[in-house]
Amino acid sequence: MPSEVDSLAGKVVSIEDRIPKLKQQRRKKTNRKILMFIVLFFLLLLVVAYFYSPLSRVGQITVTGQEAVSEETVIEKSGITDKDLIWTLQKKKIRDALQSIPEIKSVSIRLKYPNRLFIHVKEYERIALVKSGNRFYSLLENGGLSANTEGIDGPVLSGFDGSEKRLKSAAGQLKKIRPEIRNSISEMIYAPKETDANRVVLYMNDSYEVHGTLRTLAEKMNYYPDLVKQIDPKVKGVIDLEVGLFFQPYHGGSNGEDGETGEN
Repeated sequence: MPSEVDSLAGKVVSIEDRIPKLKQQRRKKTNRKILMFIVLFFLLLLVVAYFYSPLSRVGQITVTGQEAVSEETVIEKSGITDKDLIWTLQKKKIRDALQSIPEIKSVSIRLKYPNRLFIHVKEYERIALVKSGNRFYSLLENGGLSANTEGIDGPVLSGFDGSEKRLKSAAGQLKKIRPEIRNSISEMIYAPKETDANRVVLYMNDSYEVHGTLRTLAEKMNYYPDLVKQIDPKVKGVIDLEVGLFFQPYHGGSNGEDGETGEN
């Protein structure tokens, strides 16, 4: 049987054999730690260098979708400058600021590497002109007003001063009227009477006069081309759409006598 001395000698030899391997493993761990430290150090340097470089700040802003509002106005209202860090921009704050512009309906913001910012705006449709005092404004589809009056083909509205609720109702009705019919309206005048606080008078480009109510104006005006076909084009007058349909020529005659209209 092996003696205790032989057994101890075997253990000593075994430990001595393992020492180089242990040293090698420790060296590898140390090298890995050093490598990781170097990598992290350079990454940190890159991050610091990036934040101090022009690439980290807003370099170019592209605005699309605007018509009534200028690109300069959008950029100015957004509050963005070339000093802002591109990745720290608060999109919600920018959207809220831009949507405070009366003409702007919605905003989308997109960032593109390395430092480009894209702003796309959707505007409310401008559907008419509103005369207020001696000034004209654009009427937006939501009932709001815009100072930009360029390029509008719709009717001119008057008589709505102090009637914001009626003006908003008029905008909603005009929005529902087909564009080709809406653009054939020359003027809309708010003309309430005791029996109808929503009464309006329309003057058409084809020389007819239309009386209607804001409650049903869009529904009935979308049939306007068909209604006019039933009238002798040489005879002009008033088409009353307030209740049903009634045509009254400007000069003599009546519904029964001249047969110029039908009734709905």
